[in-house]
Amino acid sequence: MNSPQRKLLVICLALFAVLTACRAKTTHNPTNTIETEPTLAPSLRAASTQISPKDGMVAVYVPAGEFEMGSKDGDYNERPIHMVYLDAFWIDQTEVTNAMFAQFLNNMGSQKGEGENWLDSASQYIHISRTNDIWQADEGYANHPAVKVTWYGANAYCEWAGRRLPTEAEWEKAARGMDGRTYPWGESTSCRHANYGSCDKFPTTSPVGYYSGAGASPYGAFDMAGNVWEWVHDWYDSDYYGGSPMENPTGPDSGIYRVLRGGCCYYDVFMSRSAFRYYFPDEMYDHFIGFRCASSS
Repeated sequence: MNSPQRKLLVICLALFAVLTACRAKTTHNPTNTIETEPTLAPSLRAASTQISPKDGMVAVYVPAGEFEMGSKDGDYNERPIHMVYLDAFWIDQTEVTNAMFAQFLNNMGSQKGEGENWLDSASQYIHISRTNDIWQADEGYANHPAVKVTWYGANAYCEWAGRRLPTEAEWEKAARGMDGRTYPWGESTSCRHANYGSCDKFPTTSPVGYYSGAGASPYGAFDMAGNVWEWVHDWYDSDYYGGSPMENPTGPDSGIYRVLRGGCCYYDVFMSRSAFRYYFPDEMYDHFIGFRCASSS
């Protein structure tokens, strides 16, 4: 694909994202009837956790085994449902925060690597500021997810922290477990589970872990539905599931877009399903995109 065609695709995708976000904020969701406040205190559901010495992130353990990936009730790119075996891995309990990403930028002394920007530092939507060459999270936003980060920025952060981006299959298993649940917490939804489009508790993102009580995944991961879309390792291919390897799939060898998972605070609950697949150019950033990391040991 030549450069003018790629630029046109990027512009079209960005316009689609804005229009979808606006529509999602006005979409009525009849299941949002429970007004109970979320539990603020962490409620770990996984037996094993570990803390990174680099950035202080808590990771939860996902044991080896098979799970059914995909959905028959979603978009065409979620089919066919197929069995996947994954080795054991760890995944960050929450999305990487502004405070953590600021620490990374200060340590690296840059906001760019391999010719690609890591962060849209001029954006009004980010809550990381630089004063006298020192990056720090804006007051009140230290514990919110870092946004306006490119795939390259997410990948560089995970490498700096001694981890990596999760594969698409790892992300989905960590979100929904081995029993095929639609959302990390189960089947029914309400605004006490997650921060998604028709919930108005927060104008944009919520602090990571805010919905840890009702919204945790089977392994104790938080915010895997709503809040921000999350970059994963894989290139996007709408037909990949038809020929995906059964063991430890890592996605296509190349592509135009990278996969995003998990929905966000601007999109409706349908896109917050654990099987939903979205995509975006890897060198682009937006105020609804963040990430979390994973590791194999």
